[in-house]
Formats: sequence, C-alpha cells, structure tokens
Amino acid sequence: MRDVALLLGCLAMLPLALRFPHIGVMLWVWTGLLAPGDYLWGFMAAVPLNKIVAAVTVVALLVAKDRRPLYADATLLLIAALLPLGLLSATQSISASPEVWVIFEKTLKVAVLCVAVTLAMTTRLRLYSLLLAIVLGLGLTAAVGGLAFIATGGAHRLR
Repeated sequence: MRDVALLLGCLAMLPLALRFPHIGVMLWVWTGLLAPGDYLWGFMAAVPLNKIVAAVTVVALLVAKDRRPLYADATLLLIAALLPLGLLSATQSISASPEVWVIFEKTLKVAVLCVAVTLAMTTRLRLYSLLLAIVLGLGLTAAVGGLAFIATGGAHRLR
C-alpha cells in the first residue's frame, strides 16, 4: 500500500516539478533526506526515486523561462573549486578502490543540488518552502527512528 501511495504521489508531483523547478528542488531535498525507499518493501523499493527527481529538476531548470542568472557568491565558487580538486584526488588516489569514485559522485551530486537551489529558490516564500521540505524530511526520519527506539527499549540505532 505504501508503494502505491508513493507512486501516486510521485506521479502527481513530477509534472509539477517539470513545470516549476522550485517544486522539483524541494522534492529532491525531501527524497534525499527522507530516503523513502528505505520504508518500502514492494516494487517501489528498487526505484531510484531521488535520481529521477534530480533528473527532472535539472531538465526543468534548463528549460525554465523565468530562471535568473547564476548568482556566484564565494560559497558557490568554493564548491565549484572543490570539484576539480576532488576529481584530481580521485584520479591520483593511492588505493584504487571504487569507494573513491562513490565519494566523488556524492560530492558532485551535492554540488549540482547547491547550484539548483541557487537557481530555483528566488523568493523568500520558496526558501521557506525549502526549509519546510527539509524539516519534513528530517522530522519524519527522526519520528520513525524515535518510535523504533522506544519500541525496542533502546536497542534500535538510527543511522
């Protein structure tokens, strides 16, 4: 039942995310923080929902009519400078383990999300909505973890 509910919710939100990039950014942050696939056991558990939402949001940002030019402040420039450094570090790593590239891929995703937030969150209301998405994502994870902690008498560990 949860799988069907999440599927219907995503089918309702993805067209909105394609039309309004700020909704896509909020959905991207929410799915990244909540990780809804961890709470599913059916057909939706294997769907990379965060990657789908991220791709739809990037496409929406590229075709948006009302987007503003990229505001490159010091923080965004430092994040952009971190990417070539991370790439250099990954290519010149002493250990040739695939974990190096996993870490670089995560760094690249965070950098793309930072650029998406900078491009899409142009008003105070959109920024407050993003904060609400963060609170809902973290709050639901904390509530479920807290209830599991109480139900198991402290044996459950939230990671």
